[in-house]
Formats: sequence, structure tokens, C-alpha cells
Amino acid sequence: MRCYAVIVPRMPTPTALSISLPMSRADEGLADRAVPVLHEIAAEISAAAAA
Repeated sequence: MRCYAVIVPRMPTPTALSISLPMSRADEGLADRAVPVLHEIAAEISAAAAA
């Protein structure tokens, strides 16, 4: 199993966002593609929570 996670900043309680998938489906560049997207979504969640 491969898992990537990021913190969702400025939340009232510790919050994270993650994706998990079998290693057989995770190619060499998955982290390079997935982690930036997770950071973008985490920022959107943080901004929406602050609104």
C-alpha cells in the first residue's frame, strides 16, 4: 500500500488529507503528481473553513 498525506493548515483541530492505493497501481512519478494536488486541495479546504 502506498499513502501520501498533507496537513490541512489553520484548522481548529489537527486535519490531514490523504490518498492511498496499492503499490501495484503507484508508478514512479505518482508522488510528483499527487502531492502538489493534495496541497492545492488542502489550501482550498483551509480557505473555505476560514470563510
